[in-house]
Amino acid sequence: MKLDEYLHSLETFGIKLGLSQTAELMTRAGCYPEKGKRPCFIHLAGSNGKGSTGAMLQKALHKAGMKTGFYTSPHLVSFNERMRINGEMISDTEIEKEFQKLFVHAEAMKKEGKFVTYFEFTTILALSYFMHNDVDFVVWETGMGGRFDSTNVVDCDIAVITNIALEHCQYLGDTLEKIAFEKGGIIKENSPVFCGIMPPEAREVLRHIAAEKNSPFFAVEHEFPLTGIRNMTQEVMTPCGKVALALAGNMQRLNFTLAYNVLEYISKNFNLDFKLMLEAMQEVTWPGRFQLLSDGSLLDGGHNPDGTAALAKCLAEFFPSEKFSFVFASFEDKDTGECLRNLLPLAEEFCFMPLAYTGRPSCSCERLTGLLKKIDPDFSKIKIFSSLEEYLNSSSANSTRKVFCGSLYLLGEYFEHINPEMLKKI
Repeated sequence: MKLDEYLHSLETFGIKLGLSQTAELMTRAGCYPEKGKRPCFIHLAGSNGKGSTGAMLQKALHKAGMKTGFYTSPHLVSFNERMRINGEMISDTEIEKEFQKLFVHAEAMKKEGKFVTYFEFTTILALSYFMHNDVDFVVWETGMGGRFDSTNVVDCDIAVITNIALEHCQYLGDTLEKIAFEKGGIIKENSPVFCGIMPPEAREVLRHIAAEKNSPFFAVEHEFPLTGIRNMTQEVMTPCGKVALALAGNMQRLNFTLAYNVLEYISKNFNLDFKLMLEAMQEVTWPGRFQLLSDGSLLDGGHNPDGTAALAKCLAEFFPSEKFSFVFASFEDKDTGECLRNLLPLAEEFCFMPLAYTGRPSCSCERLTGLLKKIDPDFSKIKIFSSLEEYLNSSSANSTRKVFCGSLYLLGEYFEHINPEMLKKI
């Protein structure tokens, strides 16, 4: 069986909270990462900013001479994007080799009534890939939560929690404290914890977990101040002087402030060149995060209220006085009304469409229109399309800047149309 066919078959098993199956698959595959004989794992959790923060960490570590693995999700176009070494996504040949080894063990478990899920399988596939390639560091991103997330099967060395917001409430809880508790499940005994700026009630939950596990706790209180913007590059002032950031916007300043603290700790404990790590920030790329294209359009993966609020702030900061054409799609289970509320003050028009992905219900155009009308009954510049492809085929040039947003899956569709090769190296 081919990898893509097999992964599609695993989607029917949905989400299964717990670590026992992941641990069993890992043990059968023989890729248990025993401390002292494996890479340093940096475990990333949080509601927003995991990918961008991870991209900063992996670029800095590679710049400092480390062979670095990076596991992230979801992918935009190709499944191979989920696992990278030194920024280069896994090749088809390598992924096929890892798949064939792991497939045997997953099928053996299936015969015993243990049905491995999509995320359980992909997590151990990535782990096996990194272990077989002798990387020095792994930037290891959670999927949805933390405590019962498949990635938590690894006894990681450093925990990084970017922020906490209301999301996936049906799985993680309906308060910030409950969600913080789930994300804080990645904190390990006697291992440092780094937290980004977040509501105090969430931060205190994480501080309490760290204290119980005798883990040093470092919390970011303020972002580094902005000192200038040139084109899409911003410069911030740090204790080590000015640092240029290739990733634009306020959210990336927050992410960098957190990454700075993590890298400072790593540089001291692993004797790496901190200055070289900071220089790497002007080389970081992370597709679909406030990304400016050659035609002036923007791509942004903000898919919840915190993410779209950050997008709105970026747009106002980098393009003052402009109005935008928001090309928007979302999943039914997202807080889409609040996302639209954040974008509405900057909107010249909205173009709605369903997502092509069928694994989860897409928010219908009728529902999107209804949510927008509920916020502002007088807003009338709404266009409906049956798909992104129809929009791209019918879209006429105009002076209004287009912003593709609402879901990373929409951006994946867009990259598939323009140039998926852009995603091979970050």
